[in-house]
Amino acid sequence: MKLVSTVDEVIANIRKYQNEIKLDEFLQARIAKTVWWYAAKEGDAWIFGPSKFVGYVGMTAEVYRLNYDLDMDGRDTEKNMSGMFVEIGPSASAYTELNAALQAFIASIGKKVGRRFKGFRVAPDLLGTFGPVGRSDEEALIATRIVSDPGICGGRPRIRGTRVRVVDIMQMLSAGMQSEDIVVDFPYITQADIAAALAYGAKAVDHAIVRAA
Repeated sequence: MKLVSTVDEVIANIRKYQNEIKLDEFLQARIAKTVWWYAAKEGDAWIFGPSKFVGYVGMTAEVYRLNYDLDMDGRDTEKNMSGMFVEIGPSASAYTELNAALQAFIASIGKKVGRRFKGFRVAPDLLGTFGPVGRSDEEALIATRIVSDPGICGGRPRIRGTRVRVVDIMQMLSAGMQSEDIVVDFPYITQADIAAALAYGAKAVDHAIVRAA
């Protein structure tokens, strides 16, 4: 089983899961085992899938059934997708909207969310779809990925675990590089890191202007 390498592959699997679970009892029976639900947008509606289904390339209900206890491990998919998605837990403002959509989806097939459920994972570029309430989620994204240390990079804000500064990312983007190019040139940087740098930069320039009397 090949792990996914892009957000688009995950979204394709989420769409497939959304359709196939309605008719597949094996998928339905494992809803309660899902800890984190991966979320994507289909028009104005949220759609969902569990990591063990969405985390492998070319997943189908049949492949899922045949390999569930053999070649698939949710720990592998979670680790692999951690750099592509942002965690939305109960303390995040976006959680309410996502949870309402998930509960409605699960109820539509006569099931309930399991006790192990902790929250959601969404692609960084979807944070803006929550509108003003998404600001606290951007702050959480910044807090988990942007750090400052007086002994590293002169104390300038940087991506956690690297020497890549926020300003480096901003300069690359302003020079015309796409985020996809950056993660290729710097494989230890993720799309979520870039989203955090952008959020940090936006917050840094959004301050009150003090005018002299």
